[in-house]
Amino acid sequence: MIINTYLREKLFLNYWIVPVLVVLLFGILSIYTLYLDTFIYELWLSDSAVFIHKDSAQAVLSTIAASVITVTSVVFSITVLILSIASNQLGPRLIPNFIKQGTTQFVIGLFIGTFVFCICILSTINPSTPIPHLSIILSMILGISCFLILIYFIHYICRSIQVEYVLENILKEFKQLINVELESQKLKYNTYENSYNKNNLPKLKKQVISEEHGYLQNIDLDQLLSICDKNNITVELLVQSGNFLKSNIVMFYIYHEESLPENISQDLLKCFRIGSQRSTTQDIEFIFEQMAEIGIRALSPSLNNPYTAILCLDFIAESLILLAQTDLPPTILMSKKQSSGLILSRTNHKEIIKKAFDRFRQQAVNDLSVSIKFMQIIEEVIKCSQNQYIKKYLLTHAKLLYEAQESKIKNSTDLSDLKKSLNKINKSLNTKDVTTV
Repeated sequence: MIINTYLREKLFLNYWIVPVLVVLLFGILSIYTLYLDTFIYELWLSDSAVFIHKDSAQAVLSTIAASVITVTSVVFSITVLILSIASNQLGPRLIPNFIKQGTTQFVIGLFIGTFVFCICILSTINPSTPIPHLSIILSMILGISCFLILIYFIHYICRSIQVEYVLENILKEFKQLINVELESQKLKYNTYENSYNKNNLPKLKKQVISEEHGYLQNIDLDQLLSICDKNNITVELLVQSGNFLKSNIVMFYIYHEESLPENISQDLLKCFRIGSQRSTTQDIEFIFEQMAEIGIRALSPSLNNPYTAILCLDFIAESLILLAQTDLPPTILMSKKQSSGLILSRTNHKEIIKKAFDRFRQQAVNDLSVSIKFMQIIEEVIKCSQNQYIKKYLLTHAKLLYEAQESKIKNSTDLSDLKKSLNKINKSLNTKDVTTV
């Protein structure tokens, strides 16, 4: 499932693949419709059965082709403009979220495909051949469809740059990661975690270094475990999805009893997919960083939009509530014989909360309304969480924010609102209130 998600993401992140596939499909469709036209002409039509003259057919096809290619240039211009706006207001790291949705690629592919279809049909019309009635009718249908889809595309673009829509898409990715990817890992591997005993690890150890640099986007755990079981080895990973790998750093250790196959290191390295950008396929921290980045940029002096920051906090709170109710996947994936398996480097709740809140909290100090909202969502997450460690980390962030505001706010009324929020958090955890901290 993780590999399927990764491949689907890579497909849509390459902006040219979908349009090319659609254009090829339309080229094949033009050949097929011309064949059907020939078949229909031979069976049912004659030279006298002409529903459209050749001059009119050429004029219709030329008009559709010219109109569609003009609209295609407009679509390209709109797309570049939207990506520029998104980069400036939401952050350059959010650009892949727009690209990989696939709607823009499909629309561009449809327009160019319609142009190619009309040109292919137009090239076959000459005085010595029958008129391809079916192909011309289909060209007219495609031309009308293109302009209807242009209306939808404008609606889609207007909606896609709204912060609520962007955050909702990020939240959907997080839910997919939690409900599908992480749950599937726990179901497949959790039964073996209790069989791990560090003293049972083989004494021989080999280190494997990275041969390239970039972000670790995906780890094929199934293939790694298969190689471990086949060669009776245990692999200890020192990196995790989302890490930026430098050349010649140690990625993992191989524990083994017997001599290793010559190509074992290369086989294991093939299970790691490295790219120039981070991916949300297995990287929980990156999802929270994206949400936090939108809010942080909203609080910058150039934008100064606290309402967007407050909206980001609501979505971060929803994600943290889901995370608090979910156990992270096991870090030890051992075989039943304890002779082979994986020791993984995984993130934990503390690191995820740190990524979501650290920079956001530092910027929230500059706006009292955002600080109060910050306290409120911490209280909401604590109420919904049964994990004492998560509650402890959240309380720490609440205290740090209050301490920063206490030295900055001169108005006692404003400070009392923040104090009330912190006292509610303390009471929910049965700790001392702010007056005695």
